Amino acid sequence: MLKIKNILYLGFVLWLASCSGDDITTGNSHDDYDPVGTPILFSVGLQDKAITRTDPTSMANGSRFVCTMYYHPHKNDNNSSPFVPTEEKIAKAWLEVSDVAGNAAYKNEAFSAAGTSFYWQNRLNHAFVAIANNNDLTTTTSQAIYKSPSDAAYNTYDLTNKGEKTAITQQPDPIRAKEIKAPSDNTPANNSVTLNFQHQFSLVQVNLKNAAGNTTAITTDQITKVELLGVSTKGYVYTMLNGEGSIDATRGNDINLDDYTDEQLATNKWGTSFVMFKMGEAADGYLKSFNAIAFGHLRAIRVTWSTHTATFEITEAAQRDLASGKKYVYNLEISNTTPAAARGQVVDRALSEQVRLADVTITNWPLNIE
Repeated sequence: MLKIKNILYLGFVLWLASCSGDDITTGNSHDDYDPVGTPILFSVGLQDKAITRTDPTSMANGSRFVCTMYYHPHKNDNNSSPFVPTEEKIAKAWLEVSDVAGNAAYKNEAFSAAGTSFYWQNRLNHAFVAIANNNDLTTTTSQAIYKSPSDAAYNTYDLTNKGEKTAITQQPDPIRAKEIKAPSDNTPANNSVTLNFQHQFSLVQVNLKNAAGNTTAITTDQITKVELLGVSTKGYVYTMLNGEGSIDATRGNDINLDDYTDEQLATNKWGTSFVMFKMGEAADGYLKSFNAIAFGHLRAIRVTWSTHTATFEITEAAQRDLASGKKYVYNLEISNTTPAAARGQVVDRALSEQVRLADVTITNWPLNIE
């Protein structure tokens, strides 16, 4: 009886070894030294920094994301062959960070039990696309991702502050990772895939203080509102892999001024306005700081203080589409002086001159997950 079992087992192993590139393996190893058919392990990384299996990661234990796997399915494929973005050739899995080292475990779609693993299909490159909401990492179960032609190629996010949003943490902050790797070692651990997530929208911060020489100093309580003008109201984050292994860049919707009335444009010629969120602490040396997640084309920053509203228009040369994963810090000064006019008359400074740019910095927006 024991011999019959051994013969059956040997036959099963030989059957696995004969599978072509068109066959989806089921997770049984060909032999002790062949990575094909072994489960794929994941670790979670940060933007521009690969995390080793022994380094700490700032992605919290319990963080969730959804991932798809593409591969080269045909017998005569090589790494120059296109990936095939069809449903039967794309695998999908839900994963949850399971320890402080950033390793991830497979879960079911509800994240309530263990799930089905990915397996190396052949020795060629495999591509992995993953997405999560950085502001909802440990409770979400419904993050969309492309898997079939019936799915949208991108996820759509609301970039307005409508509703009950009172803090930047209530905005969508999609983070996406893409990695291409081929199995090259003889153990699952050495073939693990590190997913380096990156912010897909931008972080904008505005710091405000009194300009030197103010006739009357502005107080913190007098600064009531800061708005970003002209920015997108929707953001589109692509999750479908293109055949050559690229993925389309995140974009914001274009603003059509024909959608706004003359009355609306009279108060804001750029159409859209995003009211920023007051930060808990102001930047060093400033009265008040505001921030927001935004995307699209930032045209101007409007500041309201006391009974005044002034707009700092970003010059055409300095205007730019906000870039994914970038942090923009605008340091503004409120000038509250009353310059003398001709013949000794005193006139108010024009509102457009009362908000001045001290400096702006553009840096990477690090993926800090608390």
